[in-house]
Amino acid sequence: MFLSGTCVVLFSYDDLPSLKRIVPKVLSSEVERVVVVCEGSSSLREYLTGLQDPRLHISYQAKRVGKARAYNRSLALLGGSSIVFLLSTDIDFDPSIFQEVLSRFDRPKTGVVVPKVLPLRSQGLSGHMGALLWAVHDTTLARLSSSGSRVHGGEFMAMRRELLVPLPEDVVNDDAYLCLYAESLGFALVYARECTVRNSLPHTLYGLFVQRRRVAFGHLQLVRQGKGPEILTLMVFGRTRALGRAGALLLDTAQRYPFEMLWLPFLVLEEVVANLLARRDIRRSGDHSVWRTVSSVEPDSHTSTSRTKNP
Repeated sequence: MFLSGTCVVLFSYDDLPSLKRIVPKVLSSEVERVVVVCEGSSSLREYLTGLQDPRLHISYQAKRVGKARAYNRSLALLGGSSIVFLLSTDIDFDPSIFQEVLSRFDRPKTGVVVPKVLPLRSQGLSGHMGALLWAVHDTTLARLSSSGSRVHGGEFMAMRRELLVPLPEDVVNDDAYLCLYAESLGFALVYARECTVRNSLPHTLYGLFVQRRRVAFGHLQLVRQGKGPEILTLMVFGRTRALGRAGALLLDTAQRYPFEMLWLPFLVLEEVVANLLARRDIRRSGDHSVWRTVSSVEPDSHTSTSRTKNP
């Protein structure tokens, strides 16, 4: 029996191994509808059409045009869904998570539910720094959720259909944009810490830096629109600094993740440089809407090229 009114939307760029891993897992769940928005090689479309599952709806094009445009294409394929799960293909999870997350929509004003992300560790300094980023993300969302503040999404989000509005095509951090839109309408954003998904980490320091520069650019985009999410970097580098809150978040993280915090000096250096370059990109009217692919470690322990994103 399917979960009535549910739809999963998957986004992928030229990453057939990840599609082959995650699409069957989604189809093994009880979701009622599955939409895959993909760009790149025609082998992606051939694989998906070969599955011949009536729940599966495909939006394919060869040219890469960016996440915001891909998301906008998905809106026409949602059917009569009431709860939509937005997923990237570089995560891993148990299919039961859809039922678990759906149960958190027990109140009419719950608009968004975000599970906890557990990083898949990669080797070297980039893996340790990426793990610390997700540790800070966990601590931040837990604190924000308990205080009723601005929770924002990540690699897996569940939202009420009416909150999925078309995105401006230059938006970089689509998850934060949608969460802030839901909050502006008075909907609650819930951090379901008990529900977990696993996410790939960048395979190299350069890959991590490219991601962080792009994500910082996306956050600054939202700040310019008066919609900046409550995140550690904006507390430290933003126009309205909140160093006390930033310190409290780092203290919480140190208590919960003492090993990961050993790599804080390296992460601080990387974040300072990434944010400075992101600010330069903003001043020069840069464009990060088409995400650069980076090498990441996939759940089955092989290296894959995908558009992984850190918080």
